[in-house]
Parts: sequence; C-alpha cells; structure tokens
Amino acid sequence: PVLGLKLAIERNDAMWAAGGLGFLRPGAMKAGLQTAEPGNPGLVRIVGQTQTRFGRAEGLPHEHVWAVHVAPDGGVWAGTENGLARLAAGRFVAAVAPEQLPSAHVLDIAATQTNDVWIGTTLGLARLRDGHVDIVFADKGVSSVAIDQHRDMVWAATPEGVLGVRNLQVVRKVTMNEGLPAPSASALLVDHDGGLWAGTTRGLVRLATETNEPPQLFRKQQGLLDNHIHSLFEDREGGIWVGGRLGGACRITRKSVWDLDAANGIQDETTYGVVRARDDSMWLTSRTQLAQFVAGRLAQLFEPTMADGTELRSLTQAPDGSIWVTTTAAKLIRVVPGMGAAKAVLSEVHLPSYFDNGQRSILFDPQGYLWLGRGGGGLVRAKTSADLSSADSWQGLTADTGVCP
Repeated sequence: PVLGLKLAIERNDAMWAAGGLGFLRPGAMKAGLQTAEPGNPGLVRIVGQTQTRFGRAEGLPHEHVWAVHVAPDGGVWAGTENGLARLAAGRFVAAVAPEQLPSAHVLDIAATQTNDVWIGTTLGLARLRDGHVDIVFADKGVSSVAIDQHRDMVWAATPEGVLGVRNLQVVRKVTMNEGLPAPSASALLVDHDGGLWAGTTRGLVRLATETNEPPQLFRKQQGLLDNHIHSLFEDREGGIWVGGRLGGACRITRKSVWDLDAANGIQDETTYGVVRARDDSMWLTSRTQLAQFVAGRLAQLFEPTMADGTELRSLTQAPDGSIWVTTTAAKLIRVVPGMGAAKAVLSEVHLPSYFDNGQRSILFDPQGYLWLGRGGGGLVRAKTSADLSSADSWQGLTADTGVCP
C-alpha cells in the first residue's frame, strides 16, 4: 500500500513508483488490529526483482515525491513538495527554482513530444520550455495534467472542473454540465483515440469532447472497485487501468464481448486453445475444428480430416507467423495463413513414436525453439527444425516433468 502512488514506465519496462507520503509498512497492533504507518518515502525504480530507492541523498529536493513522469525523450522527472527535478547521470538535479512555480508542491507532470514540460501544483499550472517557466494560472490547484496531441491542448484537473489550455490560455472548461460526475477531477488521461478520461470522487467518465457522443460513465455498478478514482493508465493494447483510493485496480476495454460459439460456425463443444496472433486475429481449437476470428467474426474455419480419430488440442504462433496445433497423436498441424485472398495452407508435421499419446502444450520461446508437453508426461524441446520426425531432433527433460504452460 502507498499513500499517493504515481507510476511511470521507461521504454525498457523499468518502472518508477512515487510514494507520496511514503510506502506503508506494518505498524503497531491496536485492539487486535494491524495498523499501518508511513514507511520510507521517496522514489523507487524497479527492474525485475531489483529496487533502487532515490531520496535526498540522490539529489531529490524533498523526500516526499508526489509525481513521476517519463518523457517521450526518455527523461525522468520527479515532482516533490519542494519543486521539480530531473534525473541526470544517475542523480536528480533541480530543474527550476521552486519559487518560479505557482507552488513548490508539485502534484503532476506531463511532457510533450516537443519537450515542453507541464507542471501541476497545489496552486496552479505552469509550463517549462527551454529552461523558462510560464505560469498559466496560480489561483487553483492542479491534481492531474494530460497532453492532448489530437487537439494540441493540455488538460488540467482543478477544483472547478477540467480546464483545456492552448497557447497558455484556458480555452475550454468541462464541468458537470458536460458530463463530469463530480465538480472536480482527480485523474486525467487522453487515450489513443483522443477520448478524455476523467476520474473523480464519484466515478469515471470518458468524454468525446469534439463529437456528439454521450459521456460513458463508469461506477461500481459497471464493475469499478471504488468510485473515488486515484490514477489512470493506458496499456499497449488500449486497455484503461483504473486505480481507486481504497486500493485495487481494474482494467476497462472498449471492445465488445464476442461469443465464439455454434452461432458463429463453431461446434458447441469444448474449446481447447485460444491464441491471439500478431495481426490481432484470434485463433481457437475445439475437438475437430480450427477457427480464425477477425474483429469478432469468423474469418476461416478448418476441419482437418483425420480418419484415425485424432483430435486437436492447444495451439500457438511461430516466429514466422504460422499457427501450430497439437493433437492427440504423434503429429502436429501447421497452418500458414494466406495473404490477401489466398487461402491458408495446412500441413501435417509427423513426430517420433514417443509422441503417440499426443501433446498437451506447445510453445515457441524467444529464441525460436519449439517446446512440447507430451500427453504421457514429460517436456521436450526441438534442437532443430530440419526433421521433427527424427528422435535426434529432440532434447527431453525428465519423464515426470509437468507439461509446459
């Protein structure tokens, strides 16, 4: 648990976590209950299992860090209770004098593709450009800032609503009359489609500010864990992650729910495997069928003819884009998707006799090796793809090894 958590992710997937008042640690037992108290404040960089903490000794102007941001150019910025700092050569250095900002207490940071840095503070909004600070306003706090490249605008969450800023002037104001669930917002996000998300104490809303689309409102009734929204984040797949004040998070996706069943040409039977290909199409296997879906609609359906009663099981995608399907016999099915109007090509890949009980699982690792979990137990890896029917092509692990995930 963290009091005032903000997160940012570098291009190499290293994560920065700003702890606000501090990362909570167990406190004393009171009346039989475990209490919590602020632990070490500051900023933490997480790479895998390794955590590196940054504090005053590493150049931060204050131990309480309320904002962290990774700019498009890769620069790491931190907002503290005593000003703004940027990481340089492994240490943080003050970016501007605290008195140049509307308030020294920085609450949020956002940078543009042109390296402008927008700073939300407890008393107002400012822009840092080429070392010079311009104050937009200094009479109201800004809890969140979002860059809107679609409209060449910056959005600021204030007690009076969400303000749109262009050329250092407030040109737009979004209030409850425009669909905001509460008078003020606590978190902002502009998604890849240009939608403005605003988290408030009374729920979350997505606003299409340039169209007549009605606001999309999300509350506990729609699946949120908490109506008091603390943070928002969009992942690479377009999912919106929502953090609540009371803890926990949920993910919102604006795609429809698709029923991939008999009504779509799939026999009403067990689905053994589902995989999303790199072109975003979905492939699935049932006992006798292999199907490809594009945007929720059936695109291709295959029913490999196997007179011996062999059934299909799991599947995966190879580095070359082909789809590989395991079976209950000593063979795999390989599908090379067609280009354009061309049809896909199916072929059988025969395996050594110790695969007579079939394969439970299949996976290509990042190095291109093919791994198979055998139906009779054991895990094997292909040493070469030249001739998978040869026992010499496979490297086996212990016979009682579980199947690969």
